[in-house]
Amino acid sequence: MSDDSFLHAFVKPIEVKRMTVRERTVLTDILYGRPDKNLPTLFAPSNSYPIGNRFNQEALNEVLSIFECRRLIRGCGCRESNGVKFDFDDRKCITVVAANIQAVKVSMKNRF
Repeated sequence: MSDDSFLHAFVKPIEVKRMTVRERTVLTDILYGRPDKNLPTLFAPSNSYPIGNRFNQEALNEVLSIFECRRLIRGCGCRESNGVKFDFDDRKCITVVAANIQAVKVSMKNRF
């Protein structure tokens, strides 16, 4: 990562009101980021969202190290099935799929 020194200065818990624009951008990229096993670079623009980046396993390990974390647990509602998925072989990125959008639409339609 280029010049990641500002990542070490993140106050925990994160207070959005005190964050710079750059810090908010990085936080958005982390929260909306998508794991990509086949990505040849650390990060790349998302293919499916207008915000956030895709990231590979090396990028995840670097960010986890900077934040002194062992795992990333992320949510996703855009997959075909519910459950838990390990996005990389080392099981450091866990995606919890609470529901897919089609299931939510059908469920809501049947309720009303």
